[in-house]
Amino acid sequence: MSDDPVQNNRQTPGVAIAALYLGIGSLVVLVASVLLGWFVESIGIVNFMGVVYLLALLAVVCGIIAIKKTGAEKQAGKKAAIAGIIMGAAAVILALGIQVAVFILFIPWLGA
Repeated sequence: MSDDPVQNNRQTPGVAIAALYLGIGSLVVLVASVLLGWFVESIGIVNFMGVVYLLALLAVVCGIIAIKKTGAEKQAGKKAAIAGIIMGAAAVILALGIQVAVFILFIPWLGA
């Protein structure tokens, strides 16, 4: 172990933490919108998808910025930034899948 205070002072960049929280938030809003849309008829499943896309986009952008800030060296926050990017991308993929499934399942009912 080194007693050098510069090496031991590894603060996580705020952008990496923001990416992580935004990724988590996008998945939480996605699950909440699906559950609310499923159990409450007046609230549709796709009503909150815009919020999911916005949070996921911000998570990916903040994650990319955080990775660029951390650079090639092993700096704190890289894993949080990567997790934010992964969760943001997963939220977009799941939201698109849910929207496609809803439209495929319910479009035939509109014609009847």
